[in-house]
Amino acid sequence: MVIIGGGFAGVWSAAGAALVRGDADLRITLIAPNEHLVLRPRLYEPEPDLAQVELSRILEPIGVEHLRAALGVECRLADRVYIELPFFPREAAVASAA
Repeated sequence: MVIIGGGFAGVWSAAGAALVRGDADLRITLIAPNEHLVLRPRLYEPEPDLAQVELSRILEPIGVEHLRAALGVECRLADRVYIELPFFPREAAVASAA
């Protein structure tokens, strides 16, 4: 299972999937470009850097893999998805969504 996004919706989706998975052989991967979950959107408050938690602290204990990457859709018909990784050639990361 692949979950896209490391915000509250993505993290809670991953946690819910891990809970329902139980002992089943299901690999859950959360794809997000950042290493942190920001705890509040009001970043004008004092010390907003303290209002975040490392995704690994949440995901590792529940057996969810974090792939640090940015996703994009290619083609007008959105029939291809690619993952941009700084250490991986883009051509090798293109996969058909069909």
